[in-house]
Order: sequence, then C-alpha cells, then structure tokens
Amino acid sequence: MHDALTARFTDADEIKDVATYGCPGGVNGFIYYSENEKFFDEYEDEIYDYLNDCEFSLKDFVNDGSTIRSLKVDLVWCVVELWCQAQHNVNEMVREAALAA
Repeated sequence: MHDALTARFTDADEIKDVATYGCPGGVNGFIYYSENEKFFDEYEDEIYDYLNDCEFSLKDFVNDGSTIRSLKVDLVWCVVELWCQAQHNVNEMVREAALAA
C-alpha cells in the first residue's frame, strides 16, 4: 500500500492539500466508488493494519447508515489522509533540515 501511495502522490503541494483538507473535496484516483473499492480490495489487510497502528478500528467507521460500499470509501479515504499527513510531516522535516544546513 505504501508503495502504491508513494507512486500516486509525488507532488508535495497535493500531499499537503490532502493532509489539510482530506479526500471529500476530490482526490484523483480516489473519487469514484470503483476506484476506492479496487484500492480497498487490493490492500485490505494493509489498510486494517495501518488504521490499527493509528489506533482506529472498524467500529470507528460504522454507523446506522453504513453500507459495505460506504465503509470501503471511508476506510480508504482515512488511510489516504493519514498517509498524506505523515508524508507531509516528513516533507516538512526534510525542508527544515535543508534550510538549517
């Protein structure tokens, strides 16, 4: 999953935007149900592991109106947003280190 997200997100400004504003505004490759379902189905175990590492569980995403389809989107969007937040933090540390050097 990390490799797929690293390959998809190569623009630091886009990473910052996703980290700041999230996926609901539209993130290319994660807009349509079919895109999110494909990503979820391919990386399901890694998604659960990543969310668990971030102290989330499936019950954090389930509500009265949840469907399998909506859960897949919510889980994928959360992972993408968390990954972008972490990557943005790395990018900022690298930038600050370069400025200090």
